[in-house]
Amino acid sequence: MKKNPAKRCPPPYPSILTALRRAIKRLPDMNASRVVALHQKVMDGRYRTDPKRIADKILAFEAMLNEAASDKGAGASAVGFVGLLPA
Repeated sequence: MKKNPAKRCPPPYPSILTALRRAIKRLPDMNASRVVALHQKVMDGRYRTDPKRIADKILAFEAMLNEAASDKGAGASAVGFVGLLPA
């Protein structure tokens, strides 16, 4: 019999786990050919990153999380993050 980890967690974690499971189910399927191509670039040393672009994306994501958390009054908690997940 498979155990449900949400039943072992104190509130509000069962609802967080449920929301995360739903969000994961809505993710698109993995594109295996893209994964293989990317892996090959990394292995061949041809994959290049743009550190400024990565930093900009991290800062934008953090700003979005902070804005959403302040809109909901949830602070920067996981509960606030789950509120960002599509229904």
